[in-house]
Amino acid sequence: MNEEANISLLIGRDLLEAHHVLEQCLGPRGTPYAQRLYLGWVIVGECFLNKTPKPDVVVNKTHILGNGRPSIFKPCANSFELIETFEDGEPKMPSDTFRPYSFSKTKNDDKIALSIEDIEFLSLMDKELEKDCEGSWTAPLPFKKQRPQLPNNRPQALKRAKILADNLRRNPVKRRYFTEFMEGIFTEGHAEPAPPVTQGQECWYLPLFGVYHPQKPEQIRGVFDSSARYYNISLNDVLMSGPNLANGLLGVLLRFRQQPIAVMADIQRMFYCFKIKREHRDYLRFLWHKDNDIEKEITEFRMCSGTVPVLLLLLTNFYVDDALTSLSSTEEAISLLKRTQEALKSGGNLRLHKICSNSGKVLSDLRDLDFDHSNLPLQRSLSVCWDLHTDSFTFRVNVDEKPYTRRGVLSVENGLYDQLGFATPVTIGGKLLLREAMVEPVEWDQPLPDNFNSKFISWRETLTSLEGVNIPRTYCSPTSTKGSPTDLFVFSDAFVFSDASEKAIAAVAYLRTVDEDGRSNLGFVMGKAKVAPKHSHTIPRLELCAADNKNPVILGSALPRWHILSIQVRLSHIHTVYTNMFKNVLYVELAR
Repeated sequence: MNEEANISLLIGRDLLEAHHVLEQCLGPRGTPYAQRLYLGWVIVGECFLNKTPKPDVVVNKTHILGNGRPSIFKPCANSFELIETFEDGEPKMPSDTFRPYSFSKTKNDDKIALSIEDIEFLSLMDKELEKDCEGSWTAPLPFKKQRPQLPNNRPQALKRAKILADNLRRNPVKRRYFTEFMEGIFTEGHAEPAPPVTQGQECWYLPLFGVYHPQKPEQIRGVFDSSARYYNISLNDVLMSGPNLANGLLGVLLRFRQQPIAVMADIQRMFYCFKIKREHRDYLRFLWHKDNDIEKEITEFRMCSGTVPVLLLLLTNFYVDDALTSLSSTEEAISLLKRTQEALKSGGNLRLHKICSNSGKVLSDLRDLDFDHSNLPLQRSLSVCWDLHTDSFTFRVNVDEKPYTRRGVLSVENGLYDQLGFATPVTIGGKLLLREAMVEPVEWDQPLPDNFNSKFISWRETLTSLEGVNIPRTYCSPTSTKGSPTDLFVFSDAFVFSDASEKAIAAVAYLRTVDEDGRSNLGFVMGKAKVAPKHSHTIPRLELCAADNKNPVILGSALPRWHILSIQVRLSHIHTVYTNMFKNVLYVELAR
């Protein structure tokens, strides 16, 4: 127990010593009294918020409360008030002897705090993460403090290695791709021959298998399976996962649309750029063929580097190893790319590659960098397809034939990942079909009734029409050549509309800007929709769900205040318009 911690709430009575009464203060009859415990003073008795108790009986008497409002509740003499104070648009922590800060609102209220294991992970990395003589980062495996000893799972790894070898022999194309991947692992120094295991030495073998990228069928990636269980335990079970400190995907995509010059890049094999401490490499052993030849015997190797969950805190426009950013001029873009590549190289032997931009000047002035010429003009990253020639977002839909079952409908619906909500009017139709399919008394892999098939086929065909849709990447087109668009805005307003029906609840956000010449632009920011519950909800209640600022799945909560600020445009107002039957309009004033 932290004896210096401030106590605001006491929950539970299972700790008896905490309830020993050390001192007691009594008042007149019928009033609350105070007791001093080991944890501090507590008040015992009726004490109501805003002097409003709940009556035992209903009466036809009206009382006037302290704030001037009429009420049928009898005012209570004992009360306390919760006061929210703001400074520069941010909640300010009150600091008085009663310590009511437990009830104050801050922008971090919805963030998950670090767990005890996360704190231990950060402490371990802070102590043992270091650079080697070659400038690469070296980290330990973050083992839990109390963990069982790992068994020797070599029989499991050997069995799966033989199955993989048989599969590769039957498929020459897959064999060629897989051996090319493993050749890169060995030539780049990510793996080495493993020494013999001594008697009683703890070690672990990672089974190996291959996966194809759905958009790159000519490439295969080998996966070292650390989640494989042997005697009901895996390597992941004894490792700390660490906190998730990656930048928000939504924030990266929102900022990518802000400025006229856009740049996209990638860190080459980032997860293999971190070396493992030598004493922990025997926990990353694997079985593969000698000389990378499938026809030769299976031998033992171990990883020298890998996907240890070290912390890579990059710029705000990185999402793990993918970089998406936008700038106001080509000069800024060229300077940023050069400085970023040099910083990554000197900071940990990381290589920035697959660089692309919508600016021909950026591409021509940086010919010495590694540009991505494989998929021009269409680039795909972080779930978005970006057409460089038109500087717009589009869709590439791959509607494979799926079984006519619940699972098949769900697979088609989830096959289109649309983080910004461009295709929400189309994808919500698939969600409604899935809800209708869930009512049918069939299992997940049983065929659905024939009367449902025509609706499913009709909706699936509409997905292909999305390939003809182009959404401008930037929110607002520049109306002047004197500077960047966001620098020229006199003011910017964000508008969030939400509504609901018996089928779905939805919200959409727009950004309206006015430049110094008085010309205005309106740009689509993002949208979201959710299928409404089937039963037991009225339309007004669903409209409240769409507008509720505590509902994390609806845009009406995602954008007002914290998410809209990810755009990094200085907003004059956020207009949250709840388009329900009451026509409620809420204007939230922000600092200009």
